[in-house]
Amino acid sequence: MATTTIVNTSNMAFYLGADGSETKISNSTDASISITHAPRETTSKDSGGWRYLLEGLRSASGSASFFFVGSEGSAYTLHDFYTQCITNRQTIHAIFKTDDAADLSFEGDVYLSSVEISSGGVEDNVTVSISFDFTGPIEVVNT
Repeated sequence: MATTTIVNTSNMAFYLGADGSETKISNSTDASISITHAPRETTSKDSGGWRYLLEGLRSASGSASFFFVGSEGSAYTLHDFYTQCITNRQTIHAIFKTDDAADLSFEGDVYLSSVEISSGGVEDNVTVSISFDFTGPIEVVNT
């Protein structure tokens, strides 16, 4: 049964991998998705000073941060991100969802656009931040 209360942020995360066998990003500290629509301008000198628009490109991007684990025992490692996504320019299937399969989810193929490893401060956690852009349509699943 779908979640019927306000969703706790601990339950919403990105799952990455081959379509149908995605694995949750482990040690995740935050995740977000942004879906946009950029209408195209159709204003002309005949518009009477009003701006006119028509439909345009839709796009989506996402990001996630997680703690770096030295042994990289998680399902998707920094080596995977670098080798598959940056060096080989491959896409990954991504799903933004809760642990409850009945909840709304957003999914599609993504290109990794950045990987940042941060070792800020003294006696603090090393974190990894990734950003990616969806290619093609996003499937919104509401089971």
